[in-house]
Amino acid sequence: ESQQATIVNLDDHQKAFVEFQSGCAVLHAPVGTGKTLVLAERAAEAIRRDTEPSRILCVTFTNRAAEELRQRIILNCGRGGSQVVVRTFHSLCAWMLRCEAKQIGLHADFVIIDDDDSMEIIRACASKLGIELRQATYEDEAGKAYNAIMDSKLNITDADLTDTAGPAPDNLFRGLPHGWRGIAHAYQEELASYHALDFADLVLGARAMLCARREIRRRWAHRFSMIQVDEMQDTHMSE
Repeated sequence: ESQQATIVNLDDHQKAFVEFQSGCAVLHAPVGTGKTLVLAERAAEAIRRDTEPSRILCVTFTNRAAEELRQRIILNCGRGGSQVVVRTFHSLCAWMLRCEAKQIGLHADFVIIDDDDSMEIIRACASKLGIELRQATYEDEAGKAYNAIMDSKLNITDADLTDTAGPAPDNLFRGLPHGWRGIAHAYQEELASYHALDFADLVLGARAMLCARREIRRRWAHRFSMIQVDEMQDTHMSE
């Protein structure tokens, strides 16, 4: 490629962060002060120091933020910038699961369902079980059930992730009220029938895979030489 890197003017604090290339660093910066630009420039600096672009991973939360970061990196890095891996947490987990699907017995063409679809399935499962989920502007029981199911998946401990399929439903949902536990079981069965995963399943599946399969964990541990996480303060322990 003949594209040239863009000249970026940084203040002393930003330069110090960009030039710090070994070890862990946290960048504290208010909104609108150029944090995304600095993360992109740090990736560019790594490439200038001969880091292979494809071994740089940048993770953020929304598709919009990922696209902004991706474009900044391409603009700042010049040649090779498009090879930097930029993904949201969920797309990173989905990518890892698809890459390893054959090894862990997962359908590589699994479907990812969004929050709205999850809510509809939960309502349908509750209806089949004869459970009424009240809906009101101030209290949507389907939403509460959904949040409780997602929390159960995201708060599971590593000790319970001893199989690539994740914890058994009885263990996964044992903390839920009895009625919601039945809905959760039915919900997971419904997803399985469609080879579908929800957003929490993506994170849970990636965690279970890395916890249960040492060779897969070792492979991904050596996949990247630089990892940058945007909006680190918004992560939870599963991520």
